[in-house]
Amino acid sequence: ALVLNFFTILGGITVTPFVNPYYIFNLGMSVHDLPLMFLISGACTIIMTQLFGFLSDKVNAYSVFIVTVLLNIVSVFIMTNYVNSFHSFAFIIFVNTLLTIFKSVGYVPAMTFISKIPTKESRDVFFSYFSVIQNFSIGFAAVFGGLFITTQKDFSIKGFDNLGYIACLFNLISIILVLYLKSYLKRKKSLS
Repeated sequence: ALVLNFFTILGGITVTPFVNPYYIFNLGMSVHDLPLMFLISGACTIIMTQLFGFLSDKVNAYSVFIVTVLLNIVSVFIMTNYVNSFHSFAFIIFVNTLLTIFKSVGYVPAMTFISKIPTKESRDVFFSYFSVIQNFSIGFAAVFGGLFITTQKDFSIKGFDNLGYIACLFNLISIILVLYLKSYLKRKKSLS
């Protein structure tokens, strides 16, 4: 569960620190447009988090998690490979909103099954480690991502597409881990 937490965060956060410089220096977006874009994507994320929480409860948290991770892969791939082909502000807002939604809503179903891992006695310790791994993952994602990004003389960044492929790989690893976790919890339940 802790390793799943690590890779889920890497899959969602690895490209995030470099999105603003990419928008501004590679796509020529104005700094003044960023607040509107993040307001829209944030508001949509709040709404979609509720919807995916409902789906996690009513359908199957594992399936919802896998769908959100697959949609995150698609949005990361579009963001890091195709957004520079479309300099439309509306398209950039749309893709950024998808990226923000799907990197965020995956945590809702994940917490549904991750919370089943610890026993009542180990819950405090488990979630303390969980929090530490979460914070470490965020910092690690930024440093790790920085290894693949270079800044050009005009301040544009290079390597954003390669970083997107790596983020997609982290997302695929999280799917494999959740399938393993699902079988582990099934075995754990049958032994009880």
